[in-house]
Amino acid sequence: MFEEMGINFSVEPSCILRENDAYPGGEWLPGAVLNAAANCLTAKPGRSSDDVAIVWRDEGKDSEPLNFVTLEELRKNVW
Repeated sequence: MFEEMGINFSVEPSCILRENDAYPGGEWLPGAVLNAAANCLTAKPGRSSDDVAIVWRDEGKDSEPLNFVTLEELRKNVW
């Protein structure tokens, strides 16, 4: 599932869900380490750097057009 979503772990989890009394409902992805920023700035399968990464509208300007940032533009601003 994570591969399909294009999520890459620096350290793979030991399992998906582990029962643990310290975590009501269980502990998700124990031992996993991931770089959220790197995952957000990487094109997912079937996507390109020209695809839209962020869509927003300025607060209080509901009648104005939407704003868009491509993945490439986001990378340039972040990196």
